[in-house]
Amino acid sequence: MKRILNYKYMILFGIIAFITMFMVFYVYINYAYEMPSRYENVNYDETDLTREEIEKIRNNNFLQNFLSLKEGFSFDESYSRYCAVKTRIIPIVVISIFFLYSSIKCNLVKYNIGRNNKFAKENNKLKRRIALIPALFSLIIVFALIVIGLLSNKNNFLTYFKFLYNHNDIISYVMFNNVAVLIVFEIFSFIGIYLLSLFSLELVDRYGNIDAIIIFLIISWVLPIFISGDLMIFTAIRKILPHSILLISLEYGTSLMDLILPIIILIISILWIRKLKYDKIEI
Repeated sequence: MKRILNYKYMILFGIIAFITMFMVFYVYINYAYEMPSRYENVNYDETDLTREEIEKIRNNNFLQNFLSLKEGFSFDESYSRYCAVKTRIIPIVVISIFFLYSSIKCNLVKYNIGRNNKFAKENNKLKRRIALIPALFSLIIVFALIVIGLLSNKNNFLTYFKFLYNHNDIISYVMFNNVAVLIVFEIFSFIGIYLLSLFSLELVDRYGNIDAIIIFLIISWVLPIFISGDLMIFTAIRKILPHSILLISLEYGTSLMDLILPIIILIISILWIRKLKYDKIEI
């Protein structure tokens, strides 16, 4: 594990995590930044705030105004925003591990020269370990949002979780409460992101970094744009794309099949790429 925990990549993932939190809380950050100007020429009779409260807002710095909004940092709201951000952030984390994997793999090749069987075994183990990084990244962000949500006086598990799943589907039997909904969806999300990462590393092995990035971005960002219509055929295709795994916890009325299908497709895709003959078969 020592070889994987490179400080440069730790810094990189830290920066991505910071950007993620910035995007999640941008509404509050922007509001806190504009608070002094919003109340600069306010008429005291047109607001519910007292004169002292308005003067305090005017004199506070950005951080003080931002922290004054902490009561609105409920997990229910921040989690829904993160689910929207995740479709853009996780692909970036996945692409980041391409270079980490390639770097470690080069050292692995040098170490195992003349030992092909051992190299294949070690390389597969390496892919499984590195593929955990994006899934753990997403899980850490969720835990961070839960901790931040504890600062809020609002209920952290409100109506958002009630609408996530189909109440007429078999999945409803395990949805005892909103916490159970979160746990179930995050389990599927963790497995899905892990398999998506493993799939992407198989692309790296097959095509190299640059081509793998292009293919992955087409699958994750470009293709969904072209099939974003309401036609039934487009809806069906979207549900089986690897990208659909990132939409878990974002779409309402999700069924058990909606959760399982993209995972099955990813497993089949991983096994298929591994079986490709490098000199004869092309995707």
